[in-house]
Amino acid sequence: MPATLPSCIPSCKITPEGGDTFASLDNAKRLVSLWGNQPTMLTFYADTSKGDYYLTVWWGLAKTFTFSGFSWGYSGTGPRGLDQFLAMLFVTNLTARDIPVVDGMTRVSYALHPVKSLVGETWLQAERL
Repeated sequence: MPATLPSCIPSCKITPEGGDTFASLDNAKRLVSLWGNQPTMLTFYADTSKGDYYLTVWWGLAKTFTFSGFSWGYSGTGPRGLDQFLAMLFVTNLTARDIPVVDGMTRVSYALHPVKSLVGETWLQAERL
């Protein structure tokens, strides 16, 4: 699955990830600062036999980015990085432990819906598609 380059302003400095969790977190911070912390959909793909993990995030229809440094289905830096990213987006009901891996594969998408808290903050609820 090829990485999707962001369609952002020229000053957007995207770090090549190559599966590196810290590069993915760095890119996530840049993209959230540009596009906001309310994307509309997350798609997870993994083939664990090859060590391939990809998370594609949609901010509306025109802005997408595919991260390669986040992972799930085990304990380590990749899943912790994914949890940090989900927290950055204020996703309240999804963690790296919740992403299914069946026979070494993952192909699942979640729609993200904004929900107002009692104190007026906006959080995101993930709904599996």
